[in-house]
Amino acid sequence: MTALLKKDDTKNEVPDVYPSITMSCTSQDDEDNNNNEEMSSLHSPASVLTVKQREEIVFLLEQHRLKHAHSDTSTTPEGNLLPKDAFSFLAYGGKGMRGPAFYLGLLTFLIQLMTLTIVMMDQLFGSEQTPENRLGVPPFVTWPVRASQFIAILISVMMQMDVIWSVNVFYRGFKRQAFQKVLEYEGKTMPESLPFWWHVSAWSRLLVGLFCLVVMFMLIVKSETGRAVLLSFNAVNFIGGLDNAVFAMAEWDYFGKKVKASADSPLIGDMDQAGVASSLQVKRTNGKLKKNKS
Repeated sequence: MTALLKKDDTKNEVPDVYPSITMSCTSQDDEDNNNNEEMSSLHSPASVLTVKQREEIVFLLEQHRLKHAHSDTSTTPEGNLLPKDAFSFLAYGGKGMRGPAFYLGLLTFLIQLMTLTIVMMDQLFGSEQTPENRLGVPPFVTWPVRASQFIAILISVMMQMDVIWSVNVFYRGFKRQAFQKVLEYEGKTMPESLPFWWHVSAWSRLLVGLFCLVVMFMLIVKSETGRAVLLSFNAVNFIGGLDNAVFAMAEWDYFGKKVKASADSPLIGDMDQAGVASSLQVKRTNGKLKKNKS
């Protein structure tokens, strides 16, 4: 009988897995304790952070606060006050606002304008032109090339965001009160010349966008092969997208903290094109209702 009880006890024996679980829990508790000690050391007055690290943390927190605070004053119902490109830096040309960001935007604009002018002069006064054919358009090309030229021109017009953003900016106009509130929150005073530099920024964007379309049209219609059409299309898009690339690099802190602070300003943000279209539709509807009532 005693032997049978012993045999049953061996059958009901539970595998000894608890030690491993206990070990893992103990190691997890130790790791949590270490993390808590690290966090407490960061929050304690006697932190091991250097002065430079503290300044960087304060700078990042300030930029985050400026970016996310006062969203009601930094934007209009149709979107942000300025689009995210290097031309928006030209709006910082007023007294007390001019800094590295303004000169970076001006340099970007001059590089684009100079490059497009050189390409256009080459197309107008090259060796292929004749008195009867000033643009040097090839008279006989295959229909696939003509089709690719038409598609490339159509896509280039649809993708020219500088022109689209310029139309949106001019449609909204200069929001003096919104600019003033944001600048006051940033600790700056709005200069009297700010409307002038706002127009310089907007017209520069529109000029480069239209210039890109003209140069792209001249290059595409002179192309004799589909490969030449694609190369011309990509080349002009590269020149036209330089302002967007410069602004992205400014956001990534490639040009210093002052330029990054200007890029992170609440004045600049993504353009709400759907909001502009809906706002325009609402204004048209209200105008029709007023006419019907009168």
